[in-house]
Amino acid sequence: MSFKYGLVAGAASVIVDVLLKITLNTTFKPEIIAQAIISITPASVSYTVIAYLGSASKYLALLLGVVLLLCFYGLLGAALSRINIPQQRRLIRIVTSIILAYCTTLGLTFFLYYSIVEVGVLQEPYSYILHYIPSGIVFGLLFGASSLDQHRMRMAPADTDRRLLLKRLIFGIPVVAAILSSLIYLTSFKSNEKVPKSQTGEIKSLTDHELTPTQLFFTVSVDVVSPVLDVEKWMLKVGGLVTKPLQLRLEDIKAMRQVEEYATLECVSNPIGGDLISTAHWRGVTLRSILEKAEIKGEAKYVVFRCFDGYSVGIPLQVALDEGTILAYDMNNQPLTPDHGYPLRLVTPKYYGMMNPKWITEIEVVDDIYLGFWQRLGWANEAEYHTHSTIVVPGSSPLRRRFGLPPRSQEIKLGDKVQISGVAFAGDRGISKVEVSLDGGSTWLPANIKKPLSKFTWVIWWLDWEASALGAYMIKVRATDGYGNLQAEDLSEPFPKGATGYHTIVFHVETT
Repeated sequence: MSFKYGLVAGAASVIVDVLLKITLNTTFKPEIIAQAIISITPASVSYTVIAYLGSASKYLALLLGVVLLLCFYGLLGAALSRINIPQQRRLIRIVTSIILAYCTTLGLTFFLYYSIVEVGVLQEPYSYILHYIPSGIVFGLLFGASSLDQHRMRMAPADTDRRLLLKRLIFGIPVVAAILSSLIYLTSFKSNEKVPKSQTGEIKSLTDHELTPTQLFFTVSVDVVSPVLDVEKWMLKVGGLVTKPLQLRLEDIKAMRQVEEYATLECVSNPIGGDLISTAHWRGVTLRSILEKAEIKGEAKYVVFRCFDGYSVGIPLQVALDEGTILAYDMNNQPLTPDHGYPLRLVTPKYYGMMNPKWITEIEVVDDIYLGFWQRLGWANEAEYHTHSTIVVPGSSPLRRRFGLPPRSQEIKLGDKVQISGVAFAGDRGISKVEVSLDGGSTWLPANIKKPLSKFTWVIWWLDWEASALGAYMIKVRATDGYGNLQAEDLSEPFPKGATGYHTIVFHVETT
């Protein structure tokens, strides 16, 4: 029975957590648990789960966090029942419940924070007490009610069934309410991505959306909900192997010489033909300028970034000093949104997205190779972009959504003039050539290439073609980078260092 009382108290705590998170942006304990689950799951397993469930996998982790938290309170209830406090001393029991829950959870949180499990930045521990007052009150009231209920059951055994039903309602309703409130919390922060319907031809839509609107830009992170940082309290710390450690506010960084660049970012878990790739205009300062201001020491080899949500990653010093590697505070001429790392994120055109951390709070210069969050779980370190190309028109590539296109192209009829088109990308190496095959790779035709926005962005390519014969066509596309290297043909999964292979689609030319 005491375990059930704990579940009810835990449900009260979760409901209060949701309210405090939405109103005061405090710590939501199930999020910490979800982050811990993600951080200890082997990358090969997490990739498989994400591949099947997509973004729903993070919501599943959060709900699992809610369940584990409720079980924790259940065990806490069992422990409290063994403390010999008279039932009539309800206030003492309430205070004891609050203190025990607070100390136990705080100890667990510190353990997670300082262990290999990566979780978000600890907020002021004293603020946690707000989360436990409701559960402590519930504990005290329920244990008091338990004593009275047992007395009444001895006096009126005929009412047992009615009391049993009432108990089930008392236990069940708060637990269900806790899960529902967590779902409401999730939906309140659900991405407001809206795909506009293209009012022009498909190739026109590609060129119009060569620069991805912020609301269409892909997002991937270990967080169930993106952190919202208070820029008045935020500060960038620069330390490690430097002569002059720095503490910079956002206005200090903005006062430095600003740079602007167009750059494409892509997630390392993006499959061939996938949509986890986008292009934006970034404004900020070069990472080199920050490091020069701090005066890095001669033995420095790696630059490590630590983030508000507990994420960390490192890049070689040589890459950190590249002119294209910047600390960005604006995206598409607007301040970064919370989803994209406000107030400061890294943009490095050489590496996959996992090497471009968001919500940066600290930069540390070290003398050895650093393995970050995903690298410790098996993903590649120094994950350079593979050369690849994608067919957007015709077909139903998920990438169509980044260009405001409907999920599928129109059917192709005999005699139609079609512009087969798409994108190609090779990181900071650029693209020198794109070729298209209409016969499954037996022959190749050179495609037209639009001049890219910069040497760090994807290119738009197209091939004019007339459907002169009925039947099925297998289209393949391949690209060559700026150094003359042809993209890899062999198919490979994204794990552990990015997907490779030719994007291939099949379409049919039908009678009019």
